[in-house]
Amino acid sequence: MSLFDGKTLAGWQSVEGGEFHGHGEVAVVRGVIALGRGANLTGVACPAQHPRDDYEISLEAMRVGEGDTLCLVVFPVGDAQCTLAVGAYDGRVVGLNCVDGQGANRNTTTRRMGFEAGRWYRIRLRVTAAAIEASLDDQKIIEQPRAGHTFTPGSAYGPIPGLGVCGWRRSVALRNIRLRRVEGPDAEPRGEEGGRGQEAGGRQRTVGGRQRTANGKRGGRQSAGGRRQAAVRFAGRFRRGCFRG
Repeated sequence: MSLFDGKTLAGWQSVEGGEFHGHGEVAVVRGVIALGRGANLTGVACPAQHPRDDYEISLEAMRVGEGDTLCLVVFPVGDAQCTLAVGAYDGRVVGLNCVDGQGANRNTTTRRMGFEAGRWYRIRLRVTAAAIEASLDDQKIIEQPRAGHTFTPGSAYGPIPGLGVCGWRRSVALRNIRLRRVEGPDAEPRGEEGGRGQEAGGRQRTVGGRQRTANGKRGGRQSAGGRRQAAVRFAGRFRRGCFRG
């Protein structure tokens, strides 16, 4: 089941509050969800009710410009939640946050990997009663048993009630977001995903930033016209920075 139609943010909403205060702009640009650079976290959440066990979520993510975190995927684990950090901390840490109260940089799932700006990476998360598994570009990198362990997403992700994807102080592009059942009578076969990781082409630039009000000051509410104008400006900046050539 596709969770993103490639045209609109239908089914998604920008995350507000907490560490998301001062978030960057969020828009759909040329078939991708563009998360602009914010003061800290910028993210989208999918508030619809989805499975909390026996499911698989997949997506492709690309960091725009140099920096650290590629993306952070918040996901349900039974009655709890967890976060997959990809390229976090110094830009090389991959792991689950948190396992038994330990962050992604200091538990048994911690891995160190390099990530390039302007390249698409395929991320796949599988949650069953037995384990949480994660793959990157079809290579399994995490297999964390659930029995005897506790999982929490980290206090910063409290505003996300179920499924969400975030960027940290960098602009991120997302596409091909899909969810499928993997066990039971509603299990679905794995569908075809988008193309393999590829370069975005051209010079990379960070984009986004906090929205401005009609009088040019940061923060506050915008009129519908002001939001549309801001979205158009952001789309232009993101397109030039991410899809040139």
